[in-house]
Amino acid sequence: MDGISKVKQFFIRWESVGAHIVGPFESFIRLETAGGILLIGTAAIALLPANCAWVSLYNEILMSLFMTGLSFEDQAIPDKAKLAVLVGSVTSAFIGAALLYRFGPTDGGSAT
Repeated sequence: MDGISKVKQFFIRWESVGAHIVGPFESFIRLETAGGILLIGTAAIALLPANCAWVSLYNEILMSLFMTGLSFEDQAIPDKAKLAVLVGSVTSAFIGAALLYRFGPTDGGSAT
């Protein structure tokens, strides 16, 4: 065997070892990237209402969800009640936004 074939065999052997190490790592990075994007998105969604002027409204919704979980002994009832609180909150937000859009101030937002 000449020197070039020995070098080729050496690199072929290490290439297969590298594929066994790098392959699972690449799939892990792909999965973690998707999870990281989801985590950043949900954190942004949570931070926006927390840092707005309507933080008391945000706290009231969270408190109503917390109290709903403590109020009932049966597990099926709190889940339905939490869903009702969320649906009611979103519905009232859309109705309020529609009313403000339709009947709100038209002079650039000054309320005086």
